[in-house]
Amino acid sequence: NNVRKEAGILKIKVIKESNRNFTSARIKTQDKFEFKYGRVEIRAKLPAVQGSWPALWMLGKNFSDVSWPKSGEIDIMEMGQRQSFRDLHDEHNGGNGLNNSTVNQVVGSNAIFYADEALVPENPTGAASISWDPNDDYCRPYYNYNNLTDRFLKYRVYWNPDSILFSVIDNEVEHFLFTDVFNIDSVSDEFHSPFYFVSNLALGGNFTDAYSLGDPASGSQISLPVSYTHLR
Repeated sequence: NNVRKEAGILKIKVIKESNRNFTSARIKTQDKFEFKYGRVEIRAKLPAVQGSWPALWMLGKNFSDVSWPKSGEIDIMEMGQRQSFRDLHDEHNGGNGLNNSTVNQVVGSNAIFYADEALVPENPTGAASISWDPNDDYCRPYYNYNNLTDRFLKYRVYWNPDSILFSVIDNEVEHFLFTDVFNIDSVSDEFHSPFYFVSNLALGGNFTDAYSLGDPASGSQISLPVSYTHLR
């Protein structure tokens, strides 16, 4: 069972199956709970394992009808990112400017929507991402070189009819993940519709430049514990 509740904590767990493959899980509230606007706070502890990719996020209620990215996506927490992304932004928000951060030391957020101007041959979906910041002007992922995986942190999104703002709270200090709010306009009107929650712990791939789970024989427990999700 990849989803368990232990001592009041909801856990998504990675399990090594008998065929030497790994399984994980995704939890979503689609068709069960959707909402529009509010302050979301999720308290979670991230896994410290090479090759894992945890995410706490939301998708538009109309995803089944219009598909992604026209449904919109709100990423409250994404861990790691590629080394090139971490190096680009590491002179801010706890970064040391030395291009030496690891996937366990960086966390960020994002909002994605469809835009005609983003529809180019190298981006055939037309997905526009507010974390796409090649000049390092406004995207501010949070860095902590003592790692972000040995304690619970709080991840927030402030979502209202006019704007979206992301932050992470570490040791009771709130760190904002962009220099300013993202203003919702007619192009990004996906964010005027209800969304549902998604929590998952993906494995492998190259999003975080990690192509394996490290040493599968280490016996490490790979899990994403979530103690609460609050909506106000």
